[in-house]
Amino acid sequence: MRSALQATRLCDGLLEEAGTDPFVVGAKVYALYEDEDDGSSEWYEATVEDVGDDWIVVYFDEWDYSCELPF
Repeated sequence: MRSALQATRLCDGLLEEAGTDPFVVGAKVYALYEDEDDGSSEWYEATVEDVGDDWIVVYFDEWDYSCELPF
């Protein structure tokens, strides 16, 4: 959690760890996971899987789940 608090906000759903380039496949980031069922959201450690012109795909390490986030 301390790393997340020291991270830099890149967009509404993505934080970078200090000193990393978040737009590189394999980068470790914090991504906002939003639960569609109850509308809750929480930050989790994630790994960048793919990067496009205005989106990024992250893999939530703890949950074995990937999702695309706009930026």
